[in-house]
Amino acid sequence: MKNTFDDTYGEVKVLLLSDCSQSLQNIEATLKQLNYHVSAFTNCEQGIAALRAMPDMYSLIIIDLQEKNEKSIEMVKMIRMMEDLLEEIWRPILLTGSVENNKDDFIKGLQVGADAFFLAPMDKDLIQAMVNAIVRMFSMRKKQLNKYLTLQHESLTDVLTGLPNRRHFTEILKKAMTVSQRHQRPLCVAYFDLDFFKNINDTFGHEAGDMVLKEVCTTLKSNLRTEDSIGRMGGEEFCICMPDTSMKEAKIPIERYRIAIESLQLNYDDKPIHVTASFGLTQFKPFKHDIASLLAHSDHALYESKTNGRNRVTALSYDFFQGQSCNKM
Repeated sequence: MKNTFDDTYGEVKVLLLSDCSQSLQNIEATLKQLNYHVSAFTNCEQGIAALRAMPDMYSLIIIDLQEKNEKSIEMVKMIRMMEDLLEEIWRPILLTGSVENNKDDFIKGLQVGADAFFLAPMDKDLIQAMVNAIVRMFSMRKKQLNKYLTLQHESLTDVLTGLPNRRHFTEILKKAMTVSQRHQRPLCVAYFDLDFFKNINDTFGHEAGDMVLKEVCTTLKSNLRTEDSIGRMGGEEFCICMPDTSMKEAKIPIERYRIAIESLQLNYDDKPIHVTASFGLTQFKPFKHDIASLLAHSDHALYESKTNGRNRVTALSYDFFQGQSCNKM
């Protein structure tokens, strides 16, 4: 029988596991007659290693239970545990065996994560219909998950720059604050915006302004330390989260980011655009700062940079703000 399923859902690649060499050869031969690509293992550990080495390769896992062996049920549990741990989508798992020998095994296997079973001796037409149905459901599940992940990414990402948006960055910063407070590790936050950005929009137009924002973000992403995160807070305002970094340590990379922006050579319609940025830096004070006051303090440090001439970094500690309300800043 010609398998036309591949035309719609692509080649079906099966990971086959069996402790019985003869049984494995019989099942493998049947699956290959149906034009399925099969990787067969009699050693469970080797099968798991193959799955982990290329987790996206297989669209179906078949585990043979004809040799009664608790290891086969443990294999189902292990696969599901690893998928959960790595936050992978569950691959379909089919069990095979006989009602006489494997009824209890089928029940246990289904209880711990298998999706279905088929009986030996195997009917090729029935196997093909079942495998195709299972893979079709898996493909639909993956498609829906990908749609969800795409929508989730779009809801958390600034469309223009590709950076985390304000909502997403706030969550990143909250987690960093929790880690800093719990483990008594330093954390700094730098707020910055582009100097005279309104003049760029007014002089060259908003397309030029968008180009400047994208170029600045591309430059910062290429210069950003691995442990740092940057988000667009709105307009030309951005914020950088710097875990495990004291105020003294943070001044060095922040100054480097400022110089990187100042060094950009941008042109729009053959006209040069010079860009600089002002930065405000503050260090998180555990049990004193909440996220609103931390951002307000770094924003105030940014205001000090602008007041004192722009294109500079101003660092203000928590002690500077004692006695001042955020409303006065």
